[in-house]
Amino acid sequence: MFADEQLKTLDVRLWAYAHLKSLILGVSSGIKIVRTLRMRGMKTGRRRLNPAMFNAVFLITVIFVLCSNPEVFAGCERCREPVVIHSVYADYDEIWKGLEIALNERGLTVSSVSHVGEMLERTGKELGRTRKIFEKANVMEFCSAVISRDMMERNPHFLAFCPYQIMVYTLPDDEKKVYLSYRRLIWRDDSGREVLEPVERLIEGLIKDVTEMYKKQ
Repeated sequence: MFADEQLKTLDVRLWAYAHLKSLILGVSSGIKIVRTLRMRGMKTGRRRLNPAMFNAVFLITVIFVLCSNPEVFAGCERCREPVVIHSVYADYDEIWKGLEIALNERGLTVSSVSHVGEMLERTGKELGRTRKIFEKANVMEFCSAVISRDMMERNPHFLAFCPYQIMVYTLPDDEKKVYLSYRRLIWRDDSGREVLEPVERLIEGLIKDVTEMYKKQ
């Protein structure tokens, strides 16, 4: 629950930042246009526009800039939640096995597993920090030769997104609730989305294959 609330708070802050930036840009553009009109009027000796006309020009400019900025309505890629978290009440081992089966059905296999929960438990004792963070926590890593080649041909630096990961974990206060999460493939701009989105769809599909089966029960 704490992790979900943190992500929602972060998403709201990013959303507010994007809209504030667009608003500042619109106001700034409006001020520049109004100043330009005034300067031209002074240089040509023409009768100045009345204040109501200037206000209308200013307002129209602000609205135009806001509406022409896709971040206002669609939301920029960098403003999306960086981590997607799903949860379902089920047996942990069955969920893990279900993910492996879903991978195999797509012609993929698990390349490695990171036993994060066991590592924290073991090192915590050595550090004298014994608070239990997870009941179980493992990270499933895998890859797709086709999708990965599409990614790297588009941008070699997309190597940073490989291998793909799905985090599967339970918390001590509710060990029957299994969380499945993954990181979105967010780049510094929206370039390359055509090759990054298939990865997110693949991961989302794997998780839904497993969780929807239990949600229908």
